[in-house]
Amino acid sequence: CGDALADFSREEHDMALKYASTRCAQVMTTQQVIHAWMQEQDALSLA
Repeated sequence: CGDALADFSREEHDMALKYASTRCAQVMTTQQVIHAWMQEQDALSLA
């Protein structure tokens, strides 16, 4: 799993995720995003 955030070190990466999650972002793994997208696509196909 991965995410769409890049930094120079693991420590800076974790700090950026924590900072963003307390302000304007929802921290999710790539797998979680794919799963949510697939559920939305399934719901739209039923409409």
